[in-house]
Amino acid sequence: LKMLAVLLLIFYQSTVFVLAIGYLAAAVFGVGLYAVMLGRVLQAQGLLQHFTLRRLEFPARDVFSFSLPLLSSDLVFLLRGSLIVLLLEHLWNSSAVADYRAVFPVARLNQVVFDSFHLLFMPTAARLFARNDRDGINGLYWGTALWIAVFSFPIFAVSFALAEPMAVLLFSDRYAESGTILAVLSLGFYLNAATGFNALTLRVFGRVRYIVIADLVAGAISVALSLLLVPTYGAIGGAIATCGTLIVHNILNQAGLRGSGIQLFQWRYAKAYVVVAFAATGLLLVQ
Repeated sequence: LKMLAVLLLIFYQSTVFVLAIGYLAAAVFGVGLYAVMLGRVLQAQGLLQHFTLRRLEFPARDVFSFSLPLLSSDLVFLLRGSLIVLLLEHLWNSSAVADYRAVFPVARLNQVVFDSFHLLFMPTAARLFARNDRDGINGLYWGTALWIAVFSFPIFAVSFALAEPMAVLLFSDRYAESGTILAVLSLGFYLNAATGFNALTLRVFGRVRYIVIADLVAGAISVALSLLLVPTYGAIGGAIATCGTLIVHNILNQAGLRGSGIQLFQWRYAKAYVVVAFAATGLLLVQ
């Protein structure tokens, strides 16, 4: 549906406002479709008979005491992307916004494998935590991190070492300067993915307070770096601010794993990470 909205935009030479309407319509239709599907699944499983107003219980305190603090993670994500775009438009121009926004989704591809493994990691880690199997969680954590680092490397190699040719290939010569922005953003996203699910592991261990503090610190750093770098350096300053925030946030989450049975680094996997680093650096020098 989103692709259809884009095609209609191109065919009719419409405005961005029309594209926004198309995206909104696609979202509304998708939510409605999922609601119908959910109803059918609940009916097929025989669960609808339990949905009576008299028997429903709403554990609001238990749910919101855990979920509301974790909205800080969404706040950091919002600051990391939208704030820089707003600053670029306000302090620079639309061209600076285009230079940044064009390559941002390409850099985010470094987390495709990370996002896919997310669905497998969380329930497995929760089961191991319920059994108090700390060694199992440690092995799961670093084994998953290594697989993510290896599977994500081809994307990282292209978007980091070959950033400028890739930007020109995808967006034409006008975006040649976006190559540096793509390389910086890709470095931040890859490092965030290659070190594993530290934030999710903290959630499994129920360390909500630490997560909130780490998110707030990362959010403050994001704002400070954006206000410091964007006015002077424009889009590349925004890329450095985003990369710096990703790295600092990742370090904070990694430090929070101390005392949980998760090693801060698994040295037997160091060789693989060293190979990745040398390969990426070698490709960059060749390019």
